[in-house]
Amino acid sequence: MPVPNRVLIAADSESSGIWSIGPEGNCAVKPGELLDAALLSDLKAWNDSADSLFGGKAEADEEARAAFRVTADELADRVQRQLGDDWEVLVSAAEPDWCFRWVRPPAVWRSR
Repeated sequence: MPVPNRVLIAADSESSGIWSIGPEGNCAVKPGELLDAALLSDLKAWNDSADSLFGGKAEADEEARAAFRVTADELADRVQRQLGDDWEVLVSAAEPDWCFRWVRPPAVWRSR
């Protein structure tokens, strides 16, 4: 069974908020080349907001953390729409376990 190109929406210090993951650890196609500038900017802003929520001196309240998770889901959905059904889009913003979950399974896996 073919393995789709996959991206992960996950915050990390000084990153873009989106990660390419392919069968061998990286994708031949960079998702940033396929996404519009507005979405890339929104991903970067969301990623940068994680520093103050999770790495700052004062812990963010639960409302701010919940808003961060909602934004992650919305961004992942936008990424899925722009990349299409042949891409696997995962999102990780559900602390404390930071598990990965699909926006929706890739088309190649839904057809089985």
